[in-house]
Amino acid sequence: MPSRDDPLKPSPPGRPRIWAATREELCQVIPEFARAENDIVFGSTETPVIFIEGDSWETERWDGGKTIELCMVREFTRALPESAFDPGGDSRTHTPWMVTTVEMPITMFSHMADPLPEVVLEDGLYRFVSESETPEEDGSINTPNLALLGASPAAAIGAPGATDWSAHVPTDGPQEIEALSLAKKAGMPVSIVLCGNATLAPFSLPEGCGCAFLGFFSIVDMQDYTEKVTWEATTQGGRPITLLYGRKTWRFRFDWTPGGEDLESASDPSSTPWWMTPSPPHPLLHPTHGLGTVSMQHPFTLLPLRFYAPPEQIVCTDADVKAWRGWHCTCCGKLNLQRNLCYQKCDSCSAPNGLPPISVEYVRQVRGTDPIAFPWDRHDHSVSCDTMEGPESLRQFTYTLGPKAFVHHMFTRNRPEPQEEPTRLFRDLQADVEFVGELGSSPGRAGSKGSNATGPYFTCVFGTSSALRSGAHASWPSEVPSSVSRARELMLRRGQVRSGSPPLEINCLIMTAWRASGNKKGCKFAAESSPVVLLCLGADVELTFWGQQETTGPAVVASSPPDDIAEAADEDDVIIVDDSRMEVEEELPDEADSAPAPARSVSAATNGSAPPKKKGKGGTAGSKKMELLMVTLVHGDMLVVHGAAFEYSMKRTGMSIVLVGQK
Repeated sequence: MPSRDDPLKPSPPGRPRIWAATREELCQVIPEFARAENDIVFGSTETPVIFIEGDSWETERWDGGKTIELCMVREFTRALPESAFDPGGDSRTHTPWMVTTVEMPITMFSHMADPLPEVVLEDGLYRFVSESETPEEDGSINTPNLALLGASPAAAIGAPGATDWSAHVPTDGPQEIEALSLAKKAGMPVSIVLCGNATLAPFSLPEGCGCAFLGFFSIVDMQDYTEKVTWEATTQGGRPITLLYGRKTWRFRFDWTPGGEDLESASDPSSTPWWMTPSPPHPLLHPTHGLGTVSMQHPFTLLPLRFYAPPEQIVCTDADVKAWRGWHCTCCGKLNLQRNLCYQKCDSCSAPNGLPPISVEYVRQVRGTDPIAFPWDRHDHSVSCDTMEGPESLRQFTYTLGPKAFVHHMFTRNRPEPQEEPTRLFRDLQADVEFVGELGSSPGRAGSKGSNATGPYFTCVFGTSSALRSGAHASWPSEVPSSVSRARELMLRRGQVRSGSPPLEINCLIMTAWRASGNKKGCKFAAESSPVVLLCLGADVELTFWGQQETTGPAVVASSPPDDIAEAADEDDVIIVDDSRMEVEEELPDEADSAPAPARSVSAATNGSAPPKKKGKGGTAGSKKMELLMVTLVHGDMLVVHGAAFEYSMKRTGMSIVLVGQK
């Protein structure tokens, strides 16, 4: 469309009450806005929404006041069959509409309504008589006399070689225009959103604001014009038809109306838009009857009603949890995309989102909360198992996977006493820690790079691992949330196994959380030199440890990543790859589960050499992968591994928080 000069625009006296960083982010926060048809949203919202973006037409007007005049131009192509010129035929045809991109100003003219056709009695039946003439079928493109478009059919008949095309110009419009027409007839306001690159705007939006809600507007006038009407006589399927081309322009005048920002009936809506200097209260907007001020509140809201309700996390299935995609900051007005698990600060003013944490009883499967004596673990015949009493009423199950490879399962037995502190930590960590959602890496899918959508994992790291420290020793940082320090102390107390393992030390704590169930494989614990301890909070988590079964020997613990892992992956990363080849009986992975896991390394003890080349799907030549141990961690359970590099896969059964501590 034609553009205007863009001089340096002044800043408005106020700030928008509802705004977003970009239109893309606005559509992610409010998915209904992503269904816009030619910058108009209708059907999926309470009221129509109009986006003002990019260049504007010369006939559009806005001087920074309460009135905005917009033009919407559409080109049409209409096929008129031979019956359109037959007095007894039916000229109703479908009209395809197309947004015009012609780079030229509009010369608009109006067309008048056609008079009612004559009614005659024939064979006992009444029918209408059409007075239009049949066009010439010479295959040429013709331009009718524009003066005849506003004339009556009788005037057109008298002109040689001319036809009254106004009877065949479509009177309706595309769906988005019809939605605005219905809103005008019903007295319903429309919401207008101004984008920062709109040349029509007489002012510039504040820094960081990509689009702002201007508020509600009433449609006070609506006119349509037709121009550039041409026709072409041709044939289609052996039948002669006439193609009618043209352009229709709808011109709207919108007047700003107060209200729509909140649901508080006690608060008076502002009588002045945010971009204008406030004026004294108007007596019509604030009438008094001797009993104080009576406010005229708008019956509609600019945002969907969910933004005005208290935020909450919703349990949608047995153990999965969902949260709204975004939230509105009442301090600065910004619409924020919910990227974190729970607690999140506003990107503009750092105000909290107010999303309360969810209790653990809502995410644990009911059938798995009864006290039990033994865990739901299973192991291969080559793995030995010993059991003994552990610290703080825990039961310790020690699995020997190799000469120096041990897995210790610290089992709570689902008793309420050892689960009291984990239950408090599950809530406090959600409320105190910003679990940041990681972007995925699969292009074209939710959570892919270049998009604000996140994958299933939310992470946060406190402290520094031994691999990243330059000195010989580093102490635990003091400036951490109290809930994080409590979790670390709990892991140190309950992770002291009684089998002569090295002393437990946690200087780095990696916390990973998720809301939904799914599967992952290709994970790795590098615990050759120091123990790695894991604490499970929330829904159950199943870990399956894998080994290499040699054709002429016993199974051994896998010491290298599986063949699914890219060779270019960092050595100190915990790697998770797509689980599309998991067992059939397991649940299918989530849509975003093909992204690597966001957790960092649990140790830097992996060797720097490249993994051996594999043959086939199982592993190295002459070997295949086999399951050595499957451990089910319930709420409050811990896992201590040491002595080898452990390859494992993970099954998520619902919302959980997993803490991994390392030296």
